[in-house]
Amino acid sequence: MGDALRKKGLRAAMIALGLRTGMILLLLAAGCQTLQLDGGRFGRDTDWLMDGKTDGRERLVHVSVVPPLVEAWKYNASAGFGPGSPLIVDDAVLVATRKGEVHAIMIDSGKKMGVKSFGTSIEGPMLIYDGTAFIPNAYGPNVLTAYDIKRARKIWRIDGIPFETAPVHTGRYIIGVDIEANVRAFDPGTGEEAWAYALGERAFGETSPLSLAGDLVFVVNDRGDAVMLRGDDGDVIWTSSVGYPVYSSPAAFGAMIFVPTTRGRLIALAADTGRIAWTFQVDDFTVRFTSPATDGEIVYVGTSDGIFYALDAATGTVRWQFDGPDAFTAAPLITNGHVYIGSMGRKLYGFDRTTESLVWETELDGRIKSALAAREGELIVLSEPRYVYMFRSEKDHDAQSN
Repeated sequence: MGDALRKKGLRAAMIALGLRTGMILLLLAAGCQTLQLDGGRFGRDTDWLMDGKTDGRERLVHVSVVPPLVEAWKYNASAGFGPGSPLIVDDAVLVATRKGEVHAIMIDSGKKMGVKSFGTSIEGPMLIYDGTAFIPNAYGPNVLTAYDIKRARKIWRIDGIPFETAPVHTGRYIIGVDIEANVRAFDPGTGEEAWAYALGERAFGETSPLSLAGDLVFVVNDRGDAVMLRGDDGDVIWTSSVGYPVYSSPAAFGAMIFVPTTRGRLIALAADTGRIAWTFQVDDFTVRFTSPATDGEIVYVGTSDGIFYALDAATGTVRWQFDGPDAFTAAPLITNGHVYIGSMGRKLYGFDRTTESLVWETELDGRIKSALAAREGELIVLSEPRYVYMFRSEKDHDAQSN
């Protein structure tokens, strides 16, 4: 409770101080920073327009990233990152920083395409929908901005209670969860608030919502209170409780929602009713789980005591585990044949999903606390205090070099 009150006080002080798209160019002209779309290609399969690539944040991408990997480039973003993944738009990597900047990086070379400031710290990842970037701010006078990346102009921005989580698009609206655990729906064209739902009193919104089945949104607050809402009008489908604090975002696949807690529990909820389907628990009640990744058969998740688990998605039983030397706080990423996860000990690990074994690892310059992104043969990693890495499969890197 003391930590929560201190955090709330810090937030209050901060407040008081107060692409469906193609190729992006960030143009710096006459001292003015601008973010602008160039070209007419839209909706590539390789694009990551939201944290985790999909609405359910299952962190599953159907590409092959075969180790050994080699470092292709490293980019200095001048500030740290939130827990979400980088975005990929056409041939650009987009990262948002706790300095309030959005950086665009050429995916092939690692060269800066440009940078634009959106004010204060961006803790929650951006959402890009229908050519508009929706950018949340953790404090300050503007807490959510809609930016037209084709015309390089702000469409709207709102003030008030900040957002530390990623928005989603579901039904007709952009939906976000502010730090006071209010679920809020906005018209994407005007920023007008269409409806709001308060998910508990004296609660915090620490986790990003999930958009499910086209018109449903799932949200859980820091106390473990969960709700499924209809995206068009905010009507409640069901409410539930996992019974423990939740600070890392859940993931959903098919009929199941997987919710990580800070009390040594990973809990699976039935998506249609909210009932608890199973609970995986460790002996140490202080262990925190990362955001999970799942392919519908296995749930991959790391823990603060350095164990990486592969759990049966239907039952929660352990398929296999890796006992590492350092804490895991970042979400894993599943590719066709492998699963990757970074650690607080600066290590990046790659596991073979078939043999269930560690097949590759490397050490970075900083701790890995953010989710990963990938496209064919390439893995993008964020590390403290300010670095963006591109790793390529050795064979792809050699071919590109030649």
